[in-house]
Amino acid sequence: MIKLHWSKENPKIGNIPNISLEPVASCPNNEWCFQKELDLKCYAMKSFVQYPATRIAWRENFQLAQNDLNSFESQLVNKLSRTCKKFFRIHVAGDFFNQEYLDMWKDTARQFKHINFLAFTKSFHLDYSHKPRNLKIVWSVMPNMPTLPKACKGSRAYCGPIEQRRKKERIMICPGHCESCGMCWNLKGSESAHFDIH
Repeated sequence: MIKLHWSKENPKIGNIPNISLEPVASCPNNEWCFQKELDLKCYAMKSFVQYPATRIAWRENFQLAQNDLNSFESQLVNKLSRTCKKFFRIHVAGDFFNQEYLDMWKDTARQFKHINFLAFTKSFHLDYSHKPRNLKIVWSVMPNMPTLPKACKGSRAYCGPIEQRRKKERIMICPGHCESCGMCWNLKGSESAHFDIH
């Protein structure tokens, strides 16, 4: 059985547990993360290529999610049952690669109402209805991306130039450390975040 890998922290988000998948391979719409004219590349690929342990962990998580989602979920629930943290980051790398996987996260969030889950996504084609309130979804908007589907209501995360700002939208700049900020977990529908290209 493949072991689920979870990280208790990282330098950017601080002491917040998180789970990642293999970048690019697990990411629908990943073409928007690679734009030569803007020198834009998938930020997660740097760690994936540079650190063998990270590459193995993220790849095995993706394999487990694809091939044995029940095991992925049971191991996740077991780990969450033993944490006292109130915030959780879904996908420092990776994305919701299909509906079944997204629904698993919805179900998991319902079981842990005291934990606030956060995910950024470009998987605009999936059904996010009936998600629990403690699962915050933020739509990732990359430069030159087409207009988001009408179903994608709520907060956005902009990277690079802000070309698709909505009327009356309040955009806050990421200060760079999630643990001491927590901004994205608390974005209201008319509020969005902006991240520098990195």
